Amino acid sequence: MSTNKGITSGDKICEEDGNGDMDKERLIAVEEGMELESQSAQRCEEAERAVFEEQNVHDVNELRDLVEGYRAQNEFLNTEIVLLHKMVRSVEERERKWQKHFAEVEGCYYQMKSRYLMVLNHFKSPEKPSIMMEPGMLQQLMAEVCRTARSSADETDALGFYLKERTLQNNSSGDLLDMAAECADKGTRSLEAAKLEQSKENMIWLQSWDSFIVNWVGRPLVGSQDLKNLIRTGIPEAYRSRMWKGLVQLLLKEKLSELGNGYYSSMLKKTLHQQESGVYDLSIKQIDLDLIRTLPANRMFADPDSEKVKQLRRVLYAYRNHDKVIGYCQGLNRIAAVALLYLEEEDAFWFLIAFTELQPSDYYASNLIGAVADQKVLRDLVAEKLPRLAGHLRQFEVDLSLFALSWFLTCCVDVMPHEIYLPIFDVFLYEGNKVISCDIPNI
Repeated sequence: MSTNKGITSGDKICEEDGNGDMDKERLIAVEEGMELESQSAQRCEEAERAVFEEQNVHDVNELRDLVEGYRAQNEFLNTEIVLLHKMVRSVEERERKWQKHFAEVEGCYYQMKSRYLMVLNHFKSPEKPSIMMEPGMLQQLMAEVCRTARSSADETDALGFYLKERTLQNNSSGDLLDMAAECADKGTRSLEAAKLEQSKENMIWLQSWDSFIVNWVGRPLVGSQDLKNLIRTGIPEAYRSRMWKGLVQLLLKEKLSELGNGYYSSMLKKTLHQQESGVYDLSIKQIDLDLIRTLPANRMFADPDSEKVKQLRRVLYAYRNHDKVIGYCQGLNRIAAVALLYLEEEDAFWFLIAFTELQPSDYYASNLIGAVADQKVLRDLVAEKLPRLAGHLRQFEVDLSLFALSWFLTCCVDVMPHEIYLPIFDVFLYEGNKVISCDIPNI
């Protein structure tokens, strides 16, 4: 009886596809019931009927097939559970890492915010700081903000200015053909520079300067039309230090004689004495903030503890006491830094004095009247000499006065490579402020 009953139930299951697919159909019915159990009530009922029918199976072979099907299904589900568990653990671990990272970033943010609020409160009153900072806090903040990513292995020129990024090491594409093309281009530029140095015009120019330097040795510099024309051709790199010092002495002859030797040291000592006495000076605080931002493209001014930065600080401190009217104005730090590229510390101090005296009065005053007037002159010159450019600027509503102020205050140090602004300094020391207004439109 039991055998016939088992065969009858088997016939019911296989009546659509035939008796030969009995075992396969039973396995599929089990899997479908397990897979779609949670989707709808209808599928649940079908699965229940399949289970009830399986309970009525008494044939050993059929039971063995059912057990094997359940075992395979069990193994598959266990594998899926293990994989899902690993995925959950991975997501949880990643979430913990991100939460930790966000907490660190948030903590750093609030820490920096607190420090900068402390700095702002420190500078709030021009007479007395509202909150005294811990010693070294200001230097630490400047180091954090102005930290440079350049390494000591980066190439620089003779003056310490960083060269363009070396694409041979930092080539993102890694294309050897591109690297070869860059090498060829670099070689071509070097060859052209060598040809220029050996050209007839360059040799005549150097001979003219050699002749002038030989005739000048042992005598004070005297202004002349020949000297003016020679300076307009540019001062050779080898003679720039000597010429700048001579031009400063020519401009400040009476002042140097009046103030005498030791004046720079006395101004510097006066500033240091004020600091030791606890006298609050907003100009000194601003100088300290601007030092590391002076020439970011020059290695010698990249480190706040470098010798050039220390010299620059002393020069600006001394000038602050020399000129009580100006004291300090942002932009003077760049002028003094350029001077320190070629001159000794005290000579750079006198260079800064000569530079400011060549400018119109109130040029570096708090209202910057002189510099603002030069901006208007520049706008008129551009309209007269470069009408197409002036029309283009008007078309896009570009106002030169919004960004040209630093051009005049720093003699273009902020916006031009040193190969261009150094010759402007050469001519400025001899002809004065008109050079800036005339040269900017030409450049």
